Amino acid sequence: MQIAIDLGFGYTKAVSSDNRVIFPSAVAPSDANTIEGFNTIGHIIELKKPGEIKKRTLSFGERAIKEGRAVELSLDNQKFTKEASAVLALAAAGLIGAKDSVDLAVGLPINTYKNKQYREDVIKTLKSINAYVSIDGGPERYITFSNVFCFAQGVGAVYSLDNIPKNGLIGLIDIGFFTTDMVLFECNDGVITPLPTYFRSVNQGVSRALQLFLDNFTRQTGASLTLINAMNIWKRKGVRYNGQEINIEDMVRDAKNYAARAITSSIREIWTEHIGMIDQILMAGGGAIELGDAIKNMLPQVQQINDPQFANAVGFYKMAQIAMNKTKTA
Repeated sequence: MQIAIDLGFGYTKAVSSDNRVIFPSAVAPSDANTIEGFNTIGHIIELKKPGEIKKRTLSFGERAIKEGRAVELSLDNQKFTKEASAVLALAAAGLIGAKDSVDLAVGLPINTYKNKQYREDVIKTLKSINAYVSIDGGPERYITFSNVFCFAQGVGAVYSLDNIPKNGLIGLIDIGFFTTDMVLFECNDGVITPLPTYFRSVNQGVSRALQLFLDNFTRQTGASLTLINAMNIWKRKGVRYNGQEINIEDMVRDAKNYAARAITSSIREIWTEHIGMIDQILMAGGGAIELGDAIKNMLPQVQQINDPQFANAVGFYKMAQIAMNKTKTA
């Protein structure tokens, strides 16, 4: 079986030939107990390595965010070799229905991807994973990643496109939770020529807007919230704090506009003299949904691609197929 997983800082997305899953990139210690009469949220994963007797039980996704007392939500660029990322990869694989030996495609932020040693460490870490996995009390399945392909974020989003402009200077911005990746390429009669000098990632994304929202909320209420708290109330119109109704719509709008300005400023700085000559700037990633309208107001060439949140995962899947076909014919 072949799958692709986009291990985003905010959300984990996975695709196979006939399925796709998405959940927040959060893991927390848990137990599998439920309270009768109530619906449960999110998911539970039970893990056991070969030779081990005792299972580990963890919550992931929405359940980790809402119930986890020790939730892991890493914004560390080195997180891809950490245990939480391995758990998220197994959770995504299990949720999508993978079993036994799996061919896996993943991606890294462009700046991280350029570090060859770290890229190889990520591949080595993922190849070392082997465990018996049960999702939400379902049947136990053995999962290991036999072949691992690693690609650059943003580039994956380009490969997801069904229709690439035949001619012109094209930019793509992949706005994630913590990073925004930028790629610039030229199209001549349908032939894509990448311009790697203008490939870059910056630590700007939806998390910047969430942090700004937290700062504003704290100034108005005196409350001390975490990023997890912010994720829980971000999409509400209002929230009660100490019995008082707090209207958060203006806070969210201001935070989105500020984060969009920071991203736009980085785009102009990195693409410098080309910025005015770019025919189209395509926008992908979950941040395209959250911040897209604000960015469109600042960069007139911007347009959001279809299904932006899954763009990298779909592109990684296609790129891995190309890589495997080349290996077979070599």
